Amino acid sequence: MYNSRLTIAALTAGLLISAQASAGQSTLYAAGPNMISQGAQALQRGDLKQAIRLTRRGIRQTVDDKYKAIGFNNLCIAYRQTNDPVRAIRACNSAVNLQPAYWRALNNRANVFFQAGDYEAAKRDYRKALEMKPGSRNLRQNLNRVNQMTGK
Repeated sequence: MYNSRLTIAALTAGLLISAQASAGQSTLYAAGPNMISQGAQALQRGDLKQAIRLTRRGIRQTVDDKYKAIGFNNLCIAYRQTNDPVRAIRACNSAVNLQPAYWRALNNRANVFFQAGDYEAAKRDYRKALEMKPGSRNLRQNLNRVNQMTGK
């Protein structure tokens, strides 16, 4: 289950919210069009129903693939937190399809795979995300966690 503690760190283009989870750290990006930002804020507050509603509306309203990918990534986190791995994977897949180098979506999809017990898929996504963001301590920790679970 998800730990509700959130750590906030400012980034130049927006606000990055990291959430600790047993499967690994997830990241949502609270920047972009109004509804997507509002959805991220609702997710930060733990209002998952509102987060999903606002983010879905924001995705429909924006034409920018970058912000759509951010929205889908945030939906992935929200669906994971509501224990809906099928929708979480679909949302992360949509984010990656729109922005193939979006390491945050790969990390979050790996977290869903890990939580579902698909450790090989989790490893694959963590590794791919690490290729894009090699200095990420969170990604390395997430990969180490799945390696420990599999004894590799």
